[in-house]
Amino acid sequence: MRPVHEVLQQAFALLAGDIEHTQERNEVTSHSAANAAAFGQAIENAKQLFVGQIQSLARLHRSRRKRAATMAAFEAPGYLRLLLE
Repeated sequence: MRPVHEVLQQAFALLAGDIEHTQERNEVTSHSAANAAAFGQAIENAKQLFVGQIQSLARLHRSRRKRAATMAAFEAPGYLRLLLE
C-alpha cells in the first residue's frame, strides 16, 4: 500500500495537468476566435473596397455621360444662333 502523501501528490499532479491542458485549450480557442475576427474584418474591408470602387466607377460614368450631353448641346447647330440672338 502506498503512503497517503504519494496518492495525494499524484492526485494533485493529475489535477495540475488537467488545469494546464484546459488553459492550453482556452488559449487555442482564444487564438482561433481572434483569427476568425480578423478574417471577418478582412472580408468586410474587401467588400467595402469593392463597393467603393463600383460607386467610383458609377460617378465617373455619370460625369462622362453629362459631359457628352453638354458637348453635344454646345455642338448643336441651333446653339450658336441662340447665343447670338
